[in-house]
Amino acid sequence: MKTKAKKIFLFEAKKLCFLAVFALFIAGGVFAQRVGDVIIVSGQSWRVQELRDGIMMLQLIPSLNGVWVMEDEVISINGSNGIFTQMPSTSLVRDAVSKGFINIGDQRYRNLTRTGEFTWTGQMNGFMAHDTTPNIAIGISWRNVTIIMSPNGQSFEAHSPDGISTYIRRW
Repeated sequence: MKTKAKKIFLFEAKKLCFLAVFALFIAGGVFAQRVGDVIIVSGQSWRVQELRDGIMMLQLIPSLNGVWVMEDEVISINGSNGIFTQMPSTSLVRDAVSKGFINIGDQRYRNLTRTGEFTWTGQMNGFMAHDTTPNIAIGISWRNVTIIMSPNGQSFEAHSPDGISTYIRRW
């Protein structure tokens, strides 16, 4: 008698579990993905582009968020702002730091706004000097900048009145 009751209990428990899983699939599922859904993989946003034969095709949604390196300058961008995490070692920058014009943790970029799939505009903090004394800092100023990211999201160029600066993604 106990064995029969145990079998019925196990059968009912399995049936209940199956119905619960089936209900999740019907409702869209906790883990189900649809074309157009956005998922996070390794800290990057990806859009589900295609689902076919058990294979999910993803497309990177480019983002400036992360740590970027240009020679010995390191910046960290989050949202619409980027800060210095390591200052460039040029004599002009060292002079600006010694005079208190700029320091680690200060903004390098601000008001970054996406204008296209791989482009942003905003302002970039630049160092000011006289033409006759290019290594002596006289201040800092904000300059308009256009950022163009590579399609793979691993580098970008910052186009400003000072020229073009190329950064490589560290993370």
